[in-house]
Amino acid sequence: MGPRAYLLDLDGTLYSGEAAVPGAPAALARLRQQNIPYRLVTNTTSRSRAMLVKRLRDYGFAVSAEELFTATIAGADVARDAGYSCVAPFLPEPALVDMGDLQLCGGTSGQGSGRTPEAVLVGDLGSTGPTPCFRRPSTT
Repeated sequence: MGPRAYLLDLDGTLYSGEAAVPGAPAALARLRQQNIPYRLVTNTTSRSRAMLVKRLRDYGFAVSAEELFTATIAGADVARDAGYSCVAPFLPEPALVDMGDLQLCGGTSGQGSGRTPEAVLVGDLGSTGPTPCFRRPSTT
């Protein structure tokens, strides 16, 4: 008996650089045709789910948003499951849309709420220097 389901990473597995890995769109289509469960997963926090779905479709994959699970969505789910409603996200702006119904309090969201965040969610902010949430507060 083979695997009952698949978790497929995006970058380097389904696509590489600016193109689909040869045969990957057809392989994904075969999974769908054979009713084999799968989900697409990624640890990227630099793009929203909608951006990633568009990229996959541009590369020839027939995918829906519900099939893709991102690190940003996972972090937001964990915060919600813990009972948090106000979070400080340190994520690139395009990914903030995937925070859903959480109230964004500071961080890279640029939104102030007057509330103290109950949790901090940290993602890839690129090579712009130390992540702001890890900097020591100024004492001057």
